[in-house]
Amino acid sequence: MKLNFNTELLGLDGEPFKDEQGTILNMGKVLANNLVSPAKGDIIKMFEWAKALYAGETIDIDKSDQELLKKTIIDFPGVSLLIKARMLEVFEKKHEAPSPASSETTQ
Repeated sequence: MKLNFNTELLGLDGEPFKDEQGTILNMGKVLANNLVSPAKGDIIKMFEWAKALYAGETIDIDKSDQELLKKTIIDFPGVSLLIKARMLEVFEKKHEAPSPASSETTQ
């Protein structure tokens, strides 16, 4: 399954999250940064996914890796339920391509 996390991270109101400088947060970059934070699991696989996600690329993963990524997202320490839910929604949007995030997005 191809998963595209290269989109703006949205709040409950549907408006994009912004950092302290007012820059819109990119879901793929937030996910990438969190994938490289825990030092557990398949480090090389997580690192490869993180590099692709940070670059705005789509990742193509099989069923077992989908479950691994879902569990990893659920287990992220210090990440809000809202952010985790937005990331998990990508798995449900199999046939929808998220709108590309603007070039101004970060994190």
